[in-house]
Amino acid sequence: MSKETENISKIRDILIGNNITEMEKRFVRIEDQFRHELHAADRKWHEQHEKLSQYTHTGLGNISENTGNELREQQRKLEQLSEDLQFLKARLQEHRDQTRNEFDALRKLLHDHYHDTTEALQKAINEVKDTFIQRLAEVQVSKIDRSSLAVLFSQLALQVSDEADHTEPTSQADAQ
Repeated sequence: MSKETENISKIRDILIGNNITEMEKRFVRIEDQFRHELHAADRKWHEQHEKLSQYTHTGLGNISENTGNELREQQRKLEQLSEDLQFLKARLQEHRDQTRNEFDALRKLLHDHYHDTTEALQKAINEVKDTFIQRLAEVQVSKIDRSSLAVLFSQLALQVSDEADHTEPTSQADAQ
């Protein structure tokens, strides 16, 4: 220390006394204690910050991993649903094609049946018509034959009556 500082210290000691020195010692102790407490608090704060940072990092990692797992699971389910949808779509197409084929077959069968029935009905109508025409012709022939027969009988009757008239006078003459 310099002489001036010593002199100031002596003057101070005379004026204030030993209390100031003791106060300075106390301040130095308090300052040391404060520095020690501040250093401990700073170290504790860094430890807490490190723990919180690690906890946050771990938590975010877990959340990220869980989110990734859930996302993969959702994607897997979506792919499964897509496959199921494609399968159902294919089955629906098969069913639609099968139904269309069955409908076309039934329509063809119905058309063929209609055509066959129409042909059979037309054939039956033609047969009935031919039979009717044949019977009508037979009836007309029979009529003509009856008419001819009636004319023939009339002619025969006339001839017989003419012959009877011619033979009667001789018969009457013979009878007389």
